[in-house]
Amino acid sequence: MADWTLLVGGHRRLDSEHPDGLRRLRETIGNILQVRNLSLLIGAGASFHLGLPAIRRVSLEAAMEMFAAAEESLESSEEGLLASLLEAKEGNLEEVLASLSSSLSYARSWKLDSVTSEDSSLSISVVHELRAKLNFALAKACELPARIPRTSPYASKPWEIHQEFFRKVLAARRGELPRMKVFTTNYDVAIERALDESSVSFFDGFVGSLRRQMRLESYDLDLYFSSEEGERKLNRVPRALRLYKIHGSLNWAARGTISGSQEVVQTGETPSRGDLALIYPTPYKESDTLGYPYADLLRIFSTTVSASQSALVVIGYSFADEHINRLIYQALRANPSFSLLVVNPKDVIEKDAAPEEGRPEPQLTDTRLGRLAALEDPRVMVLTGSTSTFEAMASTMLPDPSGSENDPGDQQVEEALLGSIEANKVDVQ
Repeated sequence: MADWTLLVGGHRRLDSEHPDGLRRLRETIGNILQVRNLSLLIGAGASFHLGLPAIRRVSLEAAMEMFAAAEESLESSEEGLLASLLEAKEGNLEEVLASLSSSLSYARSWKLDSVTSEDSSLSISVVHELRAKLNFALAKACELPARIPRTSPYASKPWEIHQEFFRKVLAARRGELPRMKVFTTNYDVAIERALDESSVSFFDGFVGSLRRQMRLESYDLDLYFSSEEGERKLNRVPRALRLYKIHGSLNWAARGTISGSQEVVQTGETPSRGDLALIYPTPYKESDTLGYPYADLLRIFSTTVSASQSALVVIGYSFADEHINRLIYQALRANPSFSLLVVNPKDVIEKDAAPEEGRPEPQLTDTRLGRLAALEDPRVMVLTGSTSTFEAMASTMLPDPSGSENDPGDQQVEEALLGSIEANKVDVQ
């Protein structure tokens, strides 16, 4: 049974109990998809159905299982350090990686052979080995699909939900609008797999063929085609997007060049044990905890949400990363034409806070998401409830311009898409 509530400016606007609620919800989402500068922020919740492991509130036992799955064994000193860091960082593997990276940077800056942890001295080699093993184990755990039961509907078609999601979003958006920007904190390559399977073109910041190197200026490129030989006008390729992996990717690695500088390359697979995958917060340079390319990708995200007539749709992201939250809150404060839609199934409405009779305003939780949903700002929309998931968005809640009976406005959207070809022609004379 569907269970969702749409909060707008801190108040209930729609819910699954409304007799016409689903149609109106689709209309609302459809309007957001037509905003001139549209961007998505996709978090781990979009990949949990594919077996993506949790990286927060991870126990030592669960962490050791991750190491075992990657065929990595820890020395007793490494396991002791991991246990103390997991306890100090409340099981957050990203923060554990950050601590290890910071310790290495500090030691190398001062040319130290050891660092102190919990009143005990640890050699730099122990810190280095644990950081390398954790990096590799986490990257291997993000190779999806993983640990999916054979009875799961995603066992045979793992990318189906992602494909359906992007099919609907790209089809619903008018073709003459600027390219949609997709930001993700995920290391996995589920989005890339789904787009490849659907033959959707996307810019991911890399150029090259046999050796794909990160060149952020490539995001300024676009795709056009000529329908007839010799035609002087070009048509814009209708389905394409820009993808930004702001926490890195399991198939990124740093490589040295002849000049001595380093560059980010796409490996096509998880880097080897001795070759660190560039996943946050593994620094590009040991002396910079948030160096290239992370700082540059965050700058692009900040510029995007600060643009005029912009909207951000957030799915599967729990607002646990303050460096990202800060940029979103800043856009809400400084950009009057910015709107925000957050889709999250939990941590927003208190249980049993909305009895059936009377349908009063729901009581919101004292959490990041609850406080965000409570803002008296009509630009802030939060879709919550047990069925407010990435899978439900893809299968049910997104408008479908393919002509389904449930979407009476689909024909107009489809006509707009077809009619946009003329608007996208470019004279090349």
